[in-house]
Amino acid sequence: MDEKLYRNLDILEAYIGTPEKFQWYEKAFDKYDVNGIEKIAWNWSWYAFFSTPIYLLYRKCYIAGIIFWILQFFTNIYYGFTGVILSIILAGIAPMLVFKRYKRVVKQIQEVESNPNLRIEMARDLGGVNKTARNLGIIFQITLLSSLLLSLILYFGTMASIINYY
Repeated sequence: MDEKLYRNLDILEAYIGTPEKFQWYEKAFDKYDVNGIEKIAWNWSWYAFFSTPIYLLYRKCYIAGIIFWILQFFTNIYYGFTGVILSIILAGIAPMLVFKRYKRVVKQIQEVESNPNLRIEMARDLGGVNKTARNLGIIFQITLLSSLLLSLILYFGTMASIINYY
């Protein structure tokens, strides 16, 4: 049983930390692990579509969230429509990053703890969600978008003034 601790539903439920999302994650994680073989699978997430970085920060995948924030920012700014395509791709694969983190965390738990009850508590502590990171991400996103919008307004307002001057 220790080999496949990540398949333990009590551990998974504790790790997910949001009971209303447990079944969704259970089905998603089953797609990523078929008979013990990890595979890439598509699993759509509207939350990840609208903001993969915030989704990943909320699910405690901090490094991936920051990397995708930078990637999406530059893709949206410099390549326009490519950013939308990237958002679609990330919405389908972002839950897999949560699965990969889950497997790493469960492996760490398995290495340091043998008591089943303590394992569940550790999964709950190490998993779950980070509402503070999500909220800071939302504030950052709003600030970023507001700055971008203000810059565009000022740019086009200045251009209009120059055109009217001549």
